[in-house]
Amino acid sequence: MDNITEAPQSPQTPEDKYGIIEQREMQRLEKLFEAIRSGAITRDNQASIIAAEVQRRVSYERRIDASLEDPMMKGFYTKEHFKNHVQRVIDDINEQHTVGRAKDVPYKGAVLVIVDVDHLKEVNDQHGHLTGDEVLLGVANQIKAIIKRRSDVFGRQNSSTDEETEGIRGRFGGDEIVLLLDDTDTMGAARVLGKLAHNLRTQPIKLANGQEITQTASIGATAITPGQTFDEIFEKADQATYFSKTHGRDQVTIWTEEIGKQYEAIQPAHS
Repeated sequence: MDNITEAPQSPQTPEDKYGIIEQREMQRLEKLFEAIRSGAITRDNQASIIAAEVQRRVSYERRIDASLEDPMMKGFYTKEHFKNHVQRVIDDINEQHTVGRAKDVPYKGAVLVIVDVDHLKEVNDQHGHLTGDEVLLGVANQIKAIIKRRSDVFGRQNSSTDEETEGIRGRFGGDEIVLLLDDTDTMGAARVLGKLAHNLRTQPIKLANGQEITQTASIGATAITPGQTFDEIFEKADQATYFSKTHGRDQVTIWTEEIGKQYEAIQPAHS
């Protein structure tokens, strides 16, 4: 009998494992709801069982979040997972737009944001890369205080405050942090991001040696609208960020068609 050699399988990525576990979680929830519908779980026991299931789900989401985080920046997803999450949102928005257009129902919005830490290279050159890392983590902590992941909010006695909003945080490397603000439009995003810029400007970052550094950021954002690819959306956010950087830094810019035209006009010189 001939020997049959199977093609080597690529190792599972965290994303692969996430998909498998998430599928099992959905099957578990379906069984729970079916048990409630069929009466297998009595009405007297439903509240306590559902509460326990919610708590278990919160714990599960926090474990998954931790497994997909950037190794240096706790609470921020890796580039790959962030992109995959945004793609799912894009797909949802496209589907909602198609269904909503037929039923005259507006789709839920989302905004992609780039936070580019101002002059981080100068901090690295003057104070060393360890200090630069401290500054970057300080900015990350300021962001986490305002942009909350769903698993951050679940389980708290109070929901998000007026100064918080739910979203996804990621790191694309270097001094570039990316955010996805769910269920909002550019006006809502501008309010939240303006608060973030204000906090960075007015709340110095305390370093391990006791020194304090005030660190600002150039922020660009764009709405995720139906029919766009991830690359097209990211390009618009990048153009808005570039506008902030070239117009004095320490500011928030929302992408517009005019900003896109200005960027295209200087693109040959910029590249």
